[in-house]
Amino acid sequence: MALDQQPNNSIVYPIADVQERTEEAEHQLAKVNRQLQDLEKQMLSTQEIEEAFIDFDRIWDALTTREKSQLLALLVSKVEFDQRDCTIAISFHASGIESLEQQAEED
Repeated sequence: MALDQQPNNSIVYPIADVQERTEEAEHQLAKVNRQLQDLEKQMLSTQEIEEAFIDFDRIWDALTTREKSQLLALLVSKVEFDQRDCTIAISFHASGIESLEQQAEED
């Protein structure tokens, strides 16, 4: 007899709500995973950093003042000086090293 009865609406609604929230959470998780993959692509490995600085002094000395300025503009997004404690904070462009690699390939 119990099998012939319609499901109780007081049970069906919470189940539907849980399913909807589960689907929304899965979509959010997929979005976060995509963002994480994008961030991982932007991270530099130790090897990439070391390769970028091989022979840095020799190359830097060979650059003109204009080329040095262009290089710094590709790498540095902001420099802030705190007069209270005489510190400097340097912010770098997220894709600065990649920009250098691309420009080197174009030249």
